[in-house]
Order: sequence, then structure tokens, then C-alpha cells
Amino acid sequence: MRRTYDDGAIYWRRSLKIKTIFFDIGNVLVAWDWTGCYAALARMSGKTIAELERIFWGNGEGDPEGIEHQYGRGLVTTDEFLRLMRERIPHGMTREQTERLWNGIFTPIPPMLALVERLKHAGLRLVIISNTNEMHLRHLRNVTPELARFDDVVLSYEVGALKPDDRIWEAALSTAAASPEECLFVDDYAANIEAFQQRFGVRGFVFAQDRFGAFAKFLKNHGARW
Repeated sequence: MRRTYDDGAIYWRRSLKIKTIFFDIGNVLVAWDWTGCYAALARMSGKTIAELERIFWGNGEGDPEGIEHQYGRGLVTTDEFLRLMRERIPHGMTREQTERLWNGIFTPIPPMLALVERLKHAGLRLVIISNTNEMHLRHLRNVTPELARFDDVVLSYEVGALKPDDRIWEAALSTAAASPEECLFVDDYAANIEAFQQRFGVRGFVFAQDRFGAFAKFLKNHGARW
């Protein structure tokens, strides 16, 4: 079967009707923007933006030296993450203020959240696959009630692995009890979609907010009705 690219979509040409859809959270269901968070932390701590990025993310994808990567893989608890943050980025905020700043990066994407409701009503199985942490997920569940519509969630901090590690794909397919040929994965990073497809044969769609119409059309063309 030949791989095909069609207006953001990555999939196998001969594929079955979509029955299960895996959704990323960040920049798919909710947008995120670290600009304000970084600016506030830089102002309070005297760190540069580049220094903050190294502290949170290390020197590359999955770098264990980045405290956010440790947190996202479940290697440290929320309390430990907040302690590391205070030690490496002295900021003087209370815990409540820190959590508010840390969680303030998100903005809902209304068309996608509305589509989730319609897809669920139509009987499709919906599963989240996300590189995230306990603090962010708790916040998003409180402010985004549509997340409760998902049948299952597969989270990096619970699996102990970040996308595109095979362990998170394996956990997703096992949790959904779904055939890869009947699944679709929606993510904002093409590299993640490529990894899931090449390893397990799950077709995918690279999402961006200005591609919502193309995504809805793609779903209909591949048998997802609502």
C-alpha cells in the first residue's frame, strides 16, 4: 500500500472506514502559547527566554535534563516539579500563582471541541493521546468539559513515555482495543503522525486551526459521519 499525502493528511490508500479517532490535545483541541508565561518568569527571575527554555525542555526533544520533560514523562510528581521550578527559576510566587501562570497558556479551539461532541454523538470511539502532565490535565478537565466526552485518555506522564516513543502508541492501541486500519490520529506534528503510521499503520491528519475545513472534509471522505 502506498503512502499518500492529501492536504495535510497522511494515510494508507486502501484503508477501512474510520471507527476510532485519536486526538492530541495541544494545538488540536486547545491552542497553547508560552509567550506570556515565559515573559512573566523572565521578569521575576532575571533569566533569559533561552535559559528558561533550556530549564524546561533541556537541549532537545525528550532531554531528561528538562524539568518539563521529566514531569511529562511522570519521572517527577507535581510537588517535585514545582520545587525544581522554584530552585532553578526563583520567582517568589505562591503555589496558586505558579499554577495559574503555568496553566494560563491554553485557549480552547471551539470548532474542534464542537466537532468532538458531534463525532461522539455519531458513535465514533474517541481517545486522547497527549504529551502532558498532571497539572495541565487537571486544569484542562476543569475548563474544557468536552474532554469528558472521550472514551479513554493515554497520557505521557502515566505511560512514562513521550510521543513518538513506541510505548505510547502501543498503549493507545491497547486501550482503544482497535484495529490500526480503522483508526485515525490527529496531531499538530507531522513527525508524530509519521511515527505512528510507520510503526503501526495508523493513518493520520496534520492539524492546524486554518485547516479545520480540510479536516472535516477528510473525515467525511474516509467514512466518518456525524
